[in-house]
Amino acid sequence: MYYMKRKFEEIRRKILYYLEKRTMTKMELSKTINADYRTIERHLIWLLGNEKIKKIEKNKKVYYKVI
Repeated sequence: MYYMKRKFEEIRRKILYYLEKRTMTKMELSKTINADYRTIERHLIWLLGNEKIKKIEKNKKVYYKVI
């Protein structure tokens, strides 16, 4: 079985693309992008640090959206 790792830019671009459409949780992003939950989490931390996205807490869940 051949598996090719995706580049950071590709994953971050997809995260931003889907977050522009609507707010999503880490798990929703993971399923939508078909990437590991921990991978999504690392990219979200990077995007938060670079002020590309922001966290929204609603109904005891954490959502993310593009700034």
